[in-house]
Amino acid sequence: MKYIYATIFGLVSTVFIACSVETSANTDDAIKTKMLHLDKRTKKLIGSASCSSDNQCHSIGFGHKPCGGFYSYRIYSDQNTNVTQLKNQIKQYNELTREQNKKGNLVSDCMMLMPPQLTCRKQTCQIK
Repeated sequence: MKYIYATIFGLVSTVFIACSVETSANTDDAIKTKMLHLDKRTKKLIGSASCSSDNQCHSIGFGHKPCGGFYSYRIYSDQNTNVTQLKNQIKQYNELTREQNKKGNLVSDCMMLMPPQLTCRKQTCQIK
């Protein structure tokens, strides 16, 4: 009788574990899909980062490292970019990277990437 209960318990436990792993994988896939969409959306919002002066050029941190700081910076011009929408999209992306870092117990190189110095060259915002 004990053997039957142990077998049933083992099967039920396996089903619960399999379901939780599948749910976790589905959640991870959903997060990655959303991040990919947001990445493409931010690139589309930025476009060519066209400018006519240096003061139109800006950068914004993109993706959070587990140790803090950003993975990179997106360069944009406020001349033709909906800045509010861009900041909202990047905020969502950054929140998703934080969530992934926590869930995956990820680590990074902990190097702080400084915002780039920008200039308007050939009517495009570029790194100096």
